[in-house]
Amino acid sequence: MAITVKRNIPEHPYCSNWQFPHGIIIGNGPSRHGLDLHSLKEKSAIYGCNALYRDFQPDFLFANDQNMMMEILQSGYHGRCVFFDTPPLPKEHAENIHFYHKDETTGEEKEIPLTEEFGNKEQAEEFIYIHRSKGKVYVWLSPDMGNFEFNYTPSQWGVSTGLGALQYALEKGGHKHITVYGFDSHTTGSWNNVYDGTPIYSTDSRRIECKEKDIPYVPIEGETWSDIFFRLKAAYPNVKVEMA
Repeated sequence: MAITVKRNIPEHPYCSNWQFPHGIIIGNGPSRHGLDLHSLKEKSAIYGCNALYRDFQPDFLFANDQNMMMEILQSGYHGRCVFFDTPPLPKEHAENIHFYHKDETTGEEKEIPLTEEFGNKEQAEEFIYIHRSKGKVYVWLSPDMGNFEFNYTPSQWGVSTGLGALQYALEKGGHKHITVYGFDSHTTGSWNNVYDGTPIYSTDSRRIECKEKDIPYVPIEGETWSDIFFRLKAAYPNVKVEMA
């Protein structure tokens, strides 16, 4: 069954579940500058990536980087969100997760503490564990966290968030036509991002490594992404997929 988009339409106040034959994937390459996203949303289901939520709420927001996941959780985001490769664990396992780090001053091994929690522990049966260098994070899968979908698994490890969003739309959207915007690495060979220099992006270890080596930034698995895109298209021949 195709997914439905829950959206309140003023002219149809009693109907909020919609199926759109057209899906749009919004990447964050600079070519998407100037897009009227609100206009596109009128007739299409919108699948957005990472920091897009700072400026616009898509129907589905995707993230696969733990730092970005944390930013989204900390923001109190209420839209529908899909996180990659985040397997839930039984609630009773929470007390058995122990990691240690070496204190830089004393050299002593210290347990990494639980520093943040999201959701309601009492109302949850499962939780998500996020490992952070300065503290572990638990996301209790209580009803108030129902706008988040955890542990979506793309077809191949290392895919971009945008390709994961495309796979999700192909698998679950029921669309006849999907248009992809802002996938600049596929269309122009540019790996620039509209959010370059902002939090998360400015501290990304791969970007820092490339800068230190004075080489153009390319994600570790980036060279494989074009092949994955065409394989996804071939796997769904009844869906027209095009890049804008």
